[in-house]
Amino acid sequence: MPARIEITDTTKLAIIEQWEYYDAKEVVGLSERWDLAVGHAIESLREASARGAGLQLSSKAISGLRWIPVKGFPFRLFYVFDPSESLVTVVHLLHDKRDIADLLELTMRE
Repeated sequence: MPARIEITDTTKLAIIEQWEYYDAKEVVGLSERWDLAVGHAIESLREASARGAGLQLSSKAISGLRWIPVKGFPFRLFYVFDPSESLVTVVHLLHDKRDIADLLELTMRE
């Protein structure tokens, strides 16, 4: 049974802001490729919800957090899978160069 997917407002905003950044670059097709890549990454979690890499971080607030790459872009989608509810909650989208642990801890407290 495919999992349901919920996307936090923080994640939605990050996706939109990155789309706007790529669109402003005026590189033909870049923002559209971004949109497709993010959409594909999120949709892939419906059938393979537990496939992402787990994180080994010290905070208990972010235990069970997993991530998958956004193909073709230096970003990661972070999510939590609740198998009892068959629910994937996408909690953040971050650039590979960001301080992931600190940002995720702040997000998970919200």
